[in-house]
Amino acid sequence: MKQKWSAGNDLRSEDKEASSSVEDFSFECSRQDLHKLIHELQAHQLEVELQNEELRRAQAQLEESRARYVDLYDFAPVGYLTLDKNGLILEANLAAASQLGIERAILLKKLFFSYLRNGDEDIFRLHLAQIFKTRERQTCEVKLNPRNSAGVFARLDSIFIEDLSAGGVVRTSLIDISRSKHAEEELTRAHYKLEARVAERTTELSTANVLLRREMEERELAEQALCESREQIIAVADSTKDFICSVDPVNFGVVTWNRAFGEYFLNCRGIELRVGMTPEQLAPPEFFAFFYELFAHVLKVGNFTTEYRVVSGTILLLLSFNIMKRDGEVFGISIFGKDITEHRLMQERITSAAEQWQATFDSIQDQVMVLDQEFRILRANAAAISFFGLPPDIVTASRCHELMHGIDANMAGCPVEMTFRTGQHAEAELFHKGKNAWLLVTADPIMDADGNVSSVVHTVKEVTAHKQMEELLQNRLMEIEKLKKQLEKENIILRDEVKLLSPHAEIVAQSPAMQKILVQVQQVAPTGSTVLITGETGTGKEVIARAVHNLSNRKALPMVIVNCASLPPSLIESELFGREKGAYTGAMSRMVGRFEIADGSTIVLDEIGDLPLEIQAKLLRVLEERRFERLGSTKSISVNVRIVASTNRDLGQMVQTDKFRKDLYYRLKVFPITIPPLRERPEDIPPLTWSFIHYFEKRMGKHIQSIPQRCMETLVSYSWPGNARELRNFIEHAMIVNPGTSLEMFPPAHPPQEIFDEERELETIERRHILRVLDETGWRISSRGGAAEMLGLKPTTLEAKMKKLGIRRP
Repeated sequence: MKQKWSAGNDLRSEDKEASSSVEDFSFECSRQDLHKLIHELQAHQLEVELQNEELRRAQAQLEESRARYVDLYDFAPVGYLTLDKNGLILEANLAAASQLGIERAILLKKLFFSYLRNGDEDIFRLHLAQIFKTRERQTCEVKLNPRNSAGVFARLDSIFIEDLSAGGVVRTSLIDISRSKHAEEELTRAHYKLEARVAERTTELSTANVLLRREMEERELAEQALCESREQIIAVADSTKDFICSVDPVNFGVVTWNRAFGEYFLNCRGIELRVGMTPEQLAPPEFFAFFYELFAHVLKVGNFTTEYRVVSGTILLLLSFNIMKRDGEVFGISIFGKDITEHRLMQERITSAAEQWQATFDSIQDQVMVLDQEFRILRANAAAISFFGLPPDIVTASRCHELMHGIDANMAGCPVEMTFRTGQHAEAELFHKGKNAWLLVTADPIMDADGNVSSVVHTVKEVTAHKQMEELLQNRLMEIEKLKKQLEKENIILRDEVKLLSPHAEIVAQSPAMQKILVQVQQVAPTGSTVLITGETGTGKEVIARAVHNLSNRKALPMVIVNCASLPPSLIESELFGREKGAYTGAMSRMVGRFEIADGSTIVLDEIGDLPLEIQAKLLRVLEERRFERLGSTKSISVNVRIVASTNRDLGQMVQTDKFRKDLYYRLKVFPITIPPLRERPEDIPPLTWSFIHYFEKRMGKHIQSIPQRCMETLVSYSWPGNARELRNFIEHAMIVNPGTSLEMFPPAHPPQEIFDEERELETIERRHILRVLDETGWRISSRGGAAEMLGLKPTTLEAKMKKLGIRRP
């Protein structure tokens, strides 16, 4: 503006000189030319004045804009800094000075690093170096240490500005994110509390569910028992030969009856019973009035019993009438009729039967005596009298211990004395020196009507041959126990040898097939070539992949594992190759892919047969060129990654059905390794079993010394459709329920042979195995002891497999 103003003054001076020169040279110009020159000078002067006025207005607007910019810059809510490449503060607004807790004048020419928390200087140096290197916008988060307050978290958003005098500067904005950081910490704490509460509530619900299920089962059992009891009562009533029926207390019509009652009227009277039939319809005319009297009598006096003769007096029935009540009201009369004709005849035969009984009693080869409470012999059979060698009248007049022991002494320990005292059966073995024989002495009580022991049946039986056989059996048992201890000792030796079976820390194998695989691992590990590992689910493909990595020159960096089956198709590409911010809806920040993370290391592509075809094409390029682009970016990224792929599918068959790219298949199949299932290498089961035991011993605080030989034989003979993973879960369950140092366990019965049919799809086997584990865990997936832990999978991986296999909670 000052330059324009001086230019206007120069023009005025030139006009004055021109005017003065007009007078000097008037003699050379005509008056007409002079007027023309003056007119042009006046027009020029007017134009110059207009330009000066415009310049003055522009200067005023510029000064006003500059003042506004200064106000906006200084009083903006966000701090702004201008830094050089060394982090020196060149400019700062008032907000930045306030955030750093120092006056702006003192802040200038200071290093920004001095206001950062220890440890964040390296973050800012890398941030500054990236800006000058890429000339692109960069963002980072650091913690400031102001001198007038506690530290605050700030997000730095920086851009590069060209500046020829300083070689370029950085404009940085400071945004206070302390509240968001604190909110994030609070959210994290709340998340952990919520997870703990959810786990606690899940445990409570599981316990309540178990109790409810148990209560339902008990109720079902009670109802079943009630039905069975009702059926048993009916069956018992029908099985008896006695008459049972019930009648209505109003008209005395029959309501219920058993088979004997119905068959009697059908066979003798030719009447088929129906509900409601009265005595007039059932009894002969001369007797139905008698039955009415009986029913009226029972309603008047209560329950009673009487005798009734039928069929011209040849059959005698004992009739019992009982009133049936419910809530104090009479709802029926029950009648029980028993044919006591034979009973009466039996009483008549008792006398003759007594003689037969005595003959039978005497025919018993063992010595049998009946003793009273004074130990006197009331009755003795022929064998007992022969044993004592005395006349029968002397034996029955003596006391038992006088004849057995020859003394009248203390009876403590005698079976007879114990039976009289306790009312229970008692026995003892005695050696009779006189006869050189072992005797088994027993005593059984005979109770009176009051439940007291009135007498005792005393039996003496020679058991010499039995004792000899028992001694022989005891000797055999001692030999068996000795052999058992020897086998357990050999089992302990086998346990100690497990640690020496393989140089690989995680691989336990002694079968020729697995030894061959270990040789293959040692051959391919140092080369860096691509490896394809195939085998059934649970055979240990990930363990072999880890062995390949640990034996390679990449073992210093962690191995990256990607489960292709657990990733949704829409996120596989971004998960493998990364994405840029805004690559798709919801991509709020840039994400580094698994291949970029695995740079310099090994990436394991588990279940690679589940990759979509479009991702297979991109993976093929990575295998061939070791280059890829993040989703939403055109910039290629080069990586040095070794690829190890694994699958339980038949990739060759998938290639034939166009479900897997042929070129990718042959690119992966540089060095194939096929792991045989556990059923084809049973010699690996004992060392694997001890390996799992060692692992769970540390976790459970237990110590297992031995496994019975019969248990180990059943483990080896079982087919293990879930392979090593199923064996591991089985061992864990056995150690949980087994309290001792000897681990006894028996696997389930052999699965149907068709499970291993070659034509059956592997997905069917996997689905059945997952369903069985879910049933065992009560459909718990992620908690401790849940299905994911038993299957050796992450909860998200198991949920993805369940969704893929169509498994839903019932």
